Amino acid sequence: MRDKITGFILALLMIQCACMATARTSANYQITIDSFDAGIGLANSSSYSLLSEVRERDLESQTGTDRIVLQGFKPAAYFTSVVQLVVTAIDPTSAYNIAPVQTTITGRNFAQGATASFTSTTEATITGTISSLTGTEIKAEFDLVGANSGFRTVVVRNPDGQSGSLSNAFEVKQYITIPDIIIISPNPFNPRTQSTGVIYSLDAATNIKVYIFGVTGKLLYVRNISAGAVGAVAGNNVIYWDGSTSFGKVDTTDVFLVHIIEQSSNKILARGKIATVITP
Repeated sequence: MRDKITGFILALLMIQCACMATARTSANYQITIDSFDAGIGLANSSSYSLLSEVRERDLESQTGTDRIVLQGFKPAAYFTSVVQLVVTAIDPTSAYNIAPVQTTITGRNFAQGATASFTSTTEATITGTISSLTGTEIKAEFDLVGANSGFRTVVVRNPDGQSGSLSNAFEVKQYITIPDIIIISPNPFNPRTQSTGVIYSLDAATNIKVYIFGVTGKLLYVRNISAGAVGAVAGNNVIYWDGSTSFGKVDTTDVFLVHIIEQSSNKILARGKIATVITP
C-alpha cells in the first residue's frame, strides 16, 4: 500500500511540474511562479503578444524538493513585443473638391517614412503630401480637385507594412457655384494650427481685393490680387487665410466677415463669414 501511495504522489508531482514556469519579469510582462496551461490561445495587450502555438525546448532532467522534471522536450509559451499603429482622428473632417486641403491626422506609433492616403472601394486613392510627422501626428495635404464627392477612409501605412485606418472619417464635398456667396472650408478653423480656404466664383478674370473685417466692422486684413493670378481667374477660385491680420495673428474664438471686391468699381462680388475656434 505504501508503494502505491508513494507512486501516486510522485505522479501528481510530475504532472504539476510539467506545467510549472519559473518567475520571469521584464518591463513588458511578468510571469509568477505558478502553474499555467501551455495550450492557451492567442493573447495580446498593448505591450506583448502571446503566441497561440506551443513551442518546445530541450531540457535536462532537473530534481528538487518540490519537483522532478524528466529530460526531454517540454512545452513552453513565448512572448514577443508588438507595436500597433492606430489612427484616432483627422481634422478637418471634410472639404470641397475645388482645392487641396491641409489636414492633421492623429494617432500613435507613426514611423518616419509613413504614408497617408484617402481610400474608397469605388474611387481612386488620394495620397497625401506629408509636411511633418511625429509618432502621434501627421500633417498632410490632399489634392481634392476634381475628386468625386463621398466619404473616404483615412489610412496611414508605416514602411514595415503595418497600417492603421479610420473608416469613412473624411468627406469630400461637391462644390456648387453660388453667385455672390463665399464658402469657407474648414469653418470654423483653429488659426494656431490651421489655415482655412476661402472659395468663391468670378464671372471673369479681374483685379480684386480681399477684405476681412471683425464683427464690429473694423478692417483687419487686405489682400490685392491681379486679374489672372491665383484667386482672380474666371470661374472657381480659392485662397487661404491663416488668421494673420494687420494687428497680429488671431488668437481668439470669434467670427469675421470676408468680402471679395472688384478694384475698379468697388463692387462686392462675394461675401461670407469665417469662424475661429481656439483649442490647446
